[in-house]
Amino acid sequence: MTHLSWFSIVRLGLVQLCLGAIVVLTTSTLNRLMVVEAALPAVLPGLLVALHYGVQISRPNWGFRSDSGGDRTQLSCWGCSRWPWAGFWRPLVLW
Repeated sequence: MTHLSWFSIVRLGLVQLCLGAIVVLTTSTLNRLMVVEAALPAVLPGLLVALHYGVQISRPNWGFRSDSGGDRTQLSCWGCSRWPWAGFWRPLVLW
C-alpha cells in the first residue's frame, strides 16, 4: 500500500475545492434561471441539487471500480458520446 504525501493530499483537496466551487456557481445560476426567469416551481432546482448529492455518494465506488478494473476507455468513450446530446437538448429545454 502506498502512502499519500502531503503534496498529494493538498492536490486532492484542491480538486474537491474546485468541484465544490463549480457546483455552487452552477446551482445558483440554475436556481436563478429556473425560478426567476422561467417561472418554474422552486422544487425543481431543489431536486437537481438532491440528484447531484445522490450521485456524489457513489463517486468513491466508481473510482475504486475504475482503478481496480484497469479499463477506463469504454467509460470515457461512453461519457464523451453523451456531450453532443446534452448540447442539442439544453437549448430546447430552456426555450
